[in-house]
Amino acid sequence: MFDDRVESESAAGWVKPVSDYRKPDYPAKSECRGENTASGLCMAKKYLINTGLAAALFLGGNFLSAAPEASASDCCNKTNSRIVSEANCGIPDSASPLQRLLAFDSAKTGVKTAPLFEYGAGYASTGGVAYIEPIFIREADARKIIEDQFRKSGIKFDSFNKTVDDLKIRQKQAGLSNAGKVVVSDIPGGGSYTPVLDGFNKEKNLGYIYMSVEKYRKFIPNSNCGTLDVWALKDAASSLRAEMEKYGKINVIVFYDPLYKPSRTAIKTQEQMKMSVEMLKKQVSDGIKWIKANNL
Repeated sequence: MFDDRVESESAAGWVKPVSDYRKPDYPAKSECRGENTASGLCMAKKYLINTGLAAALFLGGNFLSAAPEASASDCCNKTNSRIVSEANCGIPDSASPLQRLLAFDSAKTGVKTAPLFEYGAGYASTGGVAYIEPIFIREADARKIIEDQFRKSGIKFDSFNKTVDDLKIRQKQAGLSNAGKVVVSDIPGGGSYTPVLDGFNKEKNLGYIYMSVEKYRKFIPNSNCGTLDVWALKDAASSLRAEMEKYGKINVIVFYDPLYKPSRTAIKTQEQMKMSVEMLKKQVSDGIKWIKANNL
C-alpha cells in the first residue's frame, strides 16, 4: 500500500524555495491602466501574438462582429498617426477586449475603405432574345455629378486621374452561375489592371473611383455568357473595392453606375436616366456621410 506520509517526508529534503526566476514579458498592470490604456492594449496584443495564443483566442471569439465604431482612423492622432487613448476611439462599452485590440492595431495606418453603397442593381445584359436596352451614365457625366455633390458638402479634390502606380490587379472575368448569379473571378493567365482615382484629395489622402462602363471593359474584358454580354458593374465595383482595401494605402470610395432597370419595357429613356442619376446621388450622399463619420 502506498504511503503518502513517507513520500512527503522524503520530498521535503529536495524541495527548495525559488531564489531566481525569469522576468515575465507580458505588460505590467500599471502599463494597461489610466492614460496608458491604448499602449497597454497594444502591448498585450503583441504578447498574445508572440506567444501563439492569439490564434486560439481569435478562433473562439466573436471579434469579427466588431462594430463600425471601433474603426481605425478614430483612434489616430491626425498629426503624427500615433494612437492616443481609448477615449478617442469611439469604441462602444460593449466591445470585447479583442475588438479593442483589433481597432488599435488597424489604427497604425488610419486608412479606410468605404463600404459599397448599394443603390441600383448595377447589372444589365445585352444580346439575348429580349432585353431592355441599358442606359449608362457615361464617365464624364457621372464624375461631374459626383464632384458637384462633394463640392456642395465642402469636399474638393485637388488632382484627377491619379494612377495608383504600385498596384497591379489581375484582370477579371464575369459569368453567370447555374443559379443565375454573377460570378467575378481572375482571368487565368490574364493581364493586369492599374486603378485610376478619378478624384484625389491629398490632405485627406482620399480618392474616389466611379465604375463606369468604360472602366468595366478594362477591368473585366471578358464578360460573355453564350449569346449574352454581361454588364455587372456593381459586382465589378465590389471586386475593385476589395482590391483597394487589401492595398490599404489610400482612403477610398468606389461608386458604380446604378443601371436602373425599369419594370415596364415601354418606359422612356429619359426616365431611366433620371432614376439612375438619383441613385448615383444617393451613393454619393452616403459616401459623404461616411467621410464625415470617420473624420476624414
